[in-house]
Amino acid sequence: MFNMNNLSSEQNFLSSGKMAVITKQAGLSAARKRITYVARQLRFSAEETEALLLAVGEAVTNAYVHGTPEPGAGLIYLGWQCEGDTLIVTIRDEGLGKCDKGRVPLSEQRVIMLGCGIELMRSVMDEVDIRFERGTTVILKKRNRSLII
Repeated sequence: MFNMNNLSSEQNFLSSGKMAVITKQAGLSAARKRITYVARQLRFSAEETEALLLAVGEAVTNAYVHGTPEPGAGLIYLGWQCEGDTLIVTIRDEGLGKCDKGRVPLSEQRVIMLGCGIELMRSVMDEVDIRFERGTTVILKKRNRSLII
């Protein structure tokens, strides 16, 4: 089986990285462009790349809506790394989260706040983990099935 960790030195810099995303439309666009570039260079199929983009877009949007104090304030952190044939993408914010009744720590809303975006992420990724410590961290895992021989 092909292992993404055995990439050439040119591609190796893609096996992990991180960036801060501004909480404006340009930030979501930059995150999507980076993940598209990484997925294509790591030879994910077009279908797998679209699934990654959908999930990353949902996670960044959720961080923007629920994890920042106000539009345009704060940063969202995006990271990625390869483990074998799996790309792991992490989206983290430092906010409390919010709901219709005012700001309530997201950890207290876990069951209630699992909306359509989270279910959508789960439907297109191999694994989705959500952690509620000093903000919210979403960990998305996608196997690169196009590399399996």
